[in-house]
Amino acid sequence: VKFIGGFGWGSEQFQRPTDICAANGLDVFVSDYENNRIERYDRDLNWITSYRNDENLPDNLQYAFPNSVAISIHGDLFIVTEENKRILKINTMREPEFSFGDFDWGQGSLSERAQVFTSKKDKIYVTDQKAGSIFVYDYYGTFLFAFGNNVLGSPGGICLDQNELIYVTDLDKHKIVIFDASGHAVVEYGSFGDKFGAFNSPSDVAVFQNKIYVTDMDNHRVQVF
Repeated sequence: VKFIGGFGWGSEQFQRPTDICAANGLDVFVSDYENNRIERYDRDLNWITSYRNDENLPDNLQYAFPNSVAISIHGDLFIVTEENKRILKINTMREPEFSFGDFDWGQGSLSERAQVFTSKKDKIYVTDQKAGSIFVYDYYGTFLFAFGNNVLGSPGGICLDQNELIYVTDLDKHKIVIFDASGHAVVEYGSFGDKFGAFNSPSDVAVFQNKIYVTDMDNHRVQVF
């Protein structure tokens, strides 16, 4: 239908785009990892602006190498940063507001590259590949609970459907796991391979209406269920 991209530093170029979010139906946000920015486009992929780190801000409001981005129902952005290993909230004025989940956080401290998803009930879900877990925070960054560490190997993409079921891709075990709102695994499917229904490093998942879309990274395809 339409595309943008190509290697570079311009307004319609990327250097390792790692995540995309279009949950509000109006904007498309892309975490441009190596260019150290969040790119914003309209729904027709016309460039609007770039959000970059401000080195004049306090350390806890800075970010480097954004790995994932999500927009809440209130219009705030939540960014997972690789170098700082934390989540940064950016308000609707696009000003950094606070961060959470970094190394001195205790419970809920992130340890490795992750993805973020914000639910309609104002919960923040973050996958942690090294911990093999999903961390759940409230809207103010307070750690609530973690789940999945006895089921998942290396969780990647995450999303929730309208029934608050939680879909997670597992890059190491090459499968999709579905959890209920309490964090109990209710369904899992998939295995390693290149046949239909099999995966080779499934990296992300999205649910729309009655279909599940999975990016099957090393098979270079998107599978629809």
